[in-house]
Amino acid sequence: MALTYNPNDSAYEEAINAPSITQSILDSGVVLSYVNFEESNGTYHVTPTGALVPYIFEDFSVGQINLSAGANYNFPYRYVTIPGALVSGNGANRKIKGYTPTELKAMSFEQVQQVLSSKN
Repeated sequence: MALTYNPNDSAYEEAINAPSITQSILDSGVVLSYVNFEESNGTYHVTPTGALVPYIFEDFSVGQINLSAGANYNFPYRYVTIPGALVSGNGANRKIKGYTPTELKAMSFEQVQQVLSSKN
């Protein structure tokens, strides 16, 4: 992710091509996003977007992720799409393998990978 400065609104912006974000994903699935954050000691963490970098704003549309931020963050960015077929319930009762979308969004990339690969 390399944001470019927009002088019209003093924000940094980027559009990312995201072919796995379909209308079906937007209607009934879940999109999770992460940045690869490096600590001062050189340790990397793949953390949910917003956990360590709270001023990155995302807008998901079919085939695209639009990012904007108040600073020029230069972190590797990744996203995961979860199809609606894995979602049970609706509204506030939506769950993916026993977790709400909010709970999944708070998990690390590695934790989400474990949940999604589990058999239950």
